[in-house]
Amino acid sequence: MKKNIKNEKQAARVFHPGDILLDELNDRQLTQAEFSDIIGRPARTVNEIIKGKRGITPETAGVIAAALGTSPDMWLAMQAEYDLYVLSKKSKDKPQEVEQRSELYSLFPIADLVRRSYIKRKTKVEELKKDILSLLNLSSIDDFNTRLAGARFRVSNGDIVLGYLNTWVLLAKKKASEQKLDNKYDKEKLKEFAKTIKDYSCKEKGIETVINELKKLGVRVILLPHFSKTRVDGAACWIDDQSPVIVMSLRYQRVDNFFFTLLHEIGHIVLHAPTDTNAFFVDDLNNLEKENKQEKEANDFAIQNLGLNGVVSSLKFIDITPQILLKKSEEVGVHPSLLIGHLQHENLLAYTAYQKFLNKEKINQMIPATLIEK
Repeated sequence: MKKNIKNEKQAARVFHPGDILLDELNDRQLTQAEFSDIIGRPARTVNEIIKGKRGITPETAGVIAAALGTSPDMWLAMQAEYDLYVLSKKSKDKPQEVEQRSELYSLFPIADLVRRSYIKRKTKVEELKKDILSLLNLSSIDDFNTRLAGARFRVSNGDIVLGYLNTWVLLAKKKASEQKLDNKYDKEKLKEFAKTIKDYSCKEKGIETVINELKKLGVRVILLPHFSKTRVDGAACWIDDQSPVIVMSLRYQRVDNFFFTLLHEIGHIVLHAPTDTNAFFVDDLNNLEKENKQEKEANDFAIQNLGLNGVVSSLKFIDITPQILLKKSEEVGVHPSLLIGHLQHENLLAYTAYQKFLNKEKINQMIPATLIEK
């Protein structure tokens, strides 16, 4: 896959909140004109914010937050972080410290880490570095770069920062290592359990139950919202060769995305366990590398275990109605959104069709808040 991913030198800056806003609009498939109508601001204002030519004021932060379901504080914090960065770049008193701070910001999503209270805002660069290394269980920046070089990234085209993705996975691995499990990982038992996962998509408390069942099989599942510039659905990684971890971002908050991502990552665990436990798979399931053998295998594993293999041929030449969708999903034994998502992927349904089924239930409303990391 060709990737437009920023390396360390390219990412040696703090992103203007307009960059993040553009990501949010792209994720929601909103144009700038549509968004300007939603927030009641001129299209020129939205465009200037996205281009970094205009800052975000408290008033603007309020309407953006209301439209996107975020908080005004988040946008103001990003603006403040950017303003401080610009100010530090202008400083000539301590060029070495500015350079070191710039390197840290290029590697780690510091604004997100501060906003989510993983670290505190620090004026001294050495204190900031110490806090980050402690958070991620790293011995040095070189240690971070070594792990970054060994990672197996499977990400979409786009403005992705590898260091931010690596931070997301390392933080999840730390969270996972704090969980004590009673049973050891058993690959064959996991493969058998994968065949039953689709059943949980239709059950009350199904997501919570399937996470607990995976723990009994020695597989930890960490629900960790993604960082800025990391468009990611899930990851498969390892604490050691007997301790696999699945990380889920929940960025779409949809039942179909959750269960397909979960089975895709289980596919990586049972089919592609690496000899180097620093390696990991990171997936944006909207933009998988279609010609990559391992990604195709993980996708096929998910489709097979969802029981969706023969669905396309049975629906290919008929008019698909809501009644047919509900009947077929009941026959297969999956949540209707999983069938809809598969048919959309196979171009039998438009991506705009049946949104009420896809967005009816939000994942964060279906599970205890304590299961989702901050």
